Amino acid sequence: MHADTGRLDYCAGDVELQLEALAYLEDQALHVHPFEDLNGRAVRVMVAEAMRRLDFLVLELSVERDTAEHARYVAAMRALRS
Repeated sequence: MHADTGRLDYCAGDVELQLEALAYLEDQALHVHPFEDLNGRAVRVMVAEAMRRLDFLVLELSVERDTAEHARYVAAMRALRS
C-alpha cells in the first residue's frame, strides 16, 4: 500500500483519477501472488483502506462464494491475468 500512497496523493480532488487509482491498486494487488482465489480478502482490505484515505464511502466489496455472481467475479479476474 505504501508504494501507492503517492498515486493516491497525486489524484486528490479529482474523482476520475481517484477511481482510476483504486482500479490500478486492485489490479496490481490481485497479481502479487499466484493464489487460486486471487488474493480477494487481502485486496478488499487494501482497496477499502485506499477508499478511506480518499474520503470515499467504504462499500461492501465482497461477493458471496458459490454464487453465480462469485463465478462471474472470478472469471473476470482470471481474464485480467491472461
